[in-house]
Amino acid sequence: MDKRAVIRKTGKVLAVAAGLFLFILALYFVKAGAGGIKAWMVANHIGGIPGGVGFGWFMAYICLSGSPVAATSLGLHADHHLNRATGLDSYETFSMIIGSRLGASMVVLLIGFCYDLRGKKEQRSVYVGAVALLTTLTTYLPALLIGLGILGSGALDWVRFNRPDFVGEGLDAVFKPIVEFFRGYLPAWGIFGLGVGVFMSAFRIFDLALPAVDPTHGRIARMSTVVYRPSITFLLGMLVTCVTLSVSVSISLLVPLTARGYVRRENLIPYILGANITTFIDTLFLSLLVNSPDAFTIVFSALASVSIVTMPIIAFFYGRYERMIDSLAVKATLSRRRLAVFVVILFAMPGFLLLFGLLR
Repeated sequence: MDKRAVIRKTGKVLAVAAGLFLFILALYFVKAGAGGIKAWMVANHIGGIPGGVGFGWFMAYICLSGSPVAATSLGLHADHHLNRATGLDSYETFSMIIGSRLGASMVVLLIGFCYDLRGKKEQRSVYVGAVALLTTLTTYLPALLIGLGILGSGALDWVRFNRPDFVGEGLDAVFKPIVEFFRGYLPAWGIFGLGVGVFMSAFRIFDLALPAVDPTHGRIARMSTVVYRPSITFLLGMLVTCVTLSVSVSISLLVPLTARGYVRRENLIPYILGANITTFIDTLFLSLLVNSPDAFTIVFSALASVSIVTMPIIAFFYGRYERMIDSLAVKATLSRRRLAVFVVILFAMPGFLLLFGLLR
């Protein structure tokens, strides 16, 4: 192994270590600022299941990613486990996680729009974003209801993990002094905002540590030209999202592939369906770090509910489902005016959920 290869591998290992450190530090910041953000949410009537979904949805739009928002919700839930007056309860946490995934694909629509601005007559790339958002909407909204039923019934309460005391004590010894230092200079809401920013930085560092992927060359490009069966493409979406740890990244890869004709329209939907299941991998890992035994149960319930909705589509109804999503995406991207209306609707939906909280 040459010297450059050793340096590259060492750099990636250090990047993963730095990302993990920031990941946990962000969790501590969010927990420390939970009281302030909860007070703000209560003052603005943001709460309950509709508020959780709407808040997570909007936050994902702002962050252009769902992972930091889902991670933030677990931090707020961990604080609720210690103090019932602050943080988010199990239902609000679950709702915010689902909301974060509903807004995560907005970045794909944005990337597709930028691709289409480069002079192409056909709006092929923005179509990918529309398909991603519509596929997520039509699977996650039913999954929201199923998941809430699972949590309410206690069917998955046995899926719990308690963090060992020595792990908690070790983490507290390292990270609590850092948090206390910043507490001397920032209010609670500032600590919370700092935690969200550190979460985003941690995920960015993880992205840099992952192997570089060129979607137009190599194995991905070759696989896209030979894989046509929905079940195989579904598994490919699951695999790529497991590797990249981000549904935004894995689905965004479809934009250049589709723009260059490597991926056909009928390949998009099963890939996205698969990606939308394994997108919970990073959140499942984080749930093991928080000091709340039901955190893993909440995330696992989200994964299970999305799988319950998705698997019958792939197995029995894919043809009809594919035609429905394709028709809606084509209509939504047929012109700039229709696209603008589509985007307004996408923002109005979480806005309505937040408004519902104000009126209840």
